[in-house]
Amino acid sequence: MVTVTEDPSNITSLVLEPNHSLSPEVHHLLLVCMTGLFIVLSVLFVVLGAWLVVPFIALELFLIIMVLGLVQARGRAREEVSISGSQVKVHKLFAGRHWDWRFDREKVSLMISLDDMDEIHHLTLCGDSGLVELGDFLSAEDLQLLLQQLREKGLYTRRDGRWGYLAC
Repeated sequence: MVTVTEDPSNITSLVLEPNHSLSPEVHHLLLVCMTGLFIVLSVLFVVLGAWLVVPFIALELFLIIMVLGLVQARGRAREEVSISGSQVKVHKLFAGRHWDWRFDREKVSLMISLDDMDEIHHLTLCGDSGLVELGDFLSAEDLQLLLQQLREKGLYTRRDGRWGYLAC
């Protein structure tokens, strides 16, 4: 999901967030229901005398909880691109960690990474602060919107004529 905001000081902010397929409330409800189900199954197997199955049920519950935790961490990812007259700032938040980059507006270019079917896979800002991938969790439509917004703000791709691919 791409959210575009402009403030009176002529700074455009593009906020990139993944689509949330599982809200935190539903996530917690799902964990409680699955834990209850696994406890009932464990008690049932113990009553039937198949108590050796219980550690495997516990391991399966643990793995499901871990995978759902990773899904939640990925769902909280956030990227913010602030474009002003003189610089481009990128702020990334993923799994509680923050990263920041600042690019000189005149020295930054945009690289487009395409997949096998010539659709945009992700966008990369390239400049004096290095390389920063944007939107690796966005859908194809959101990536097109992001590319359109970046081009409207004057960030373009450069083509290296010798090699025939987009260069930094």
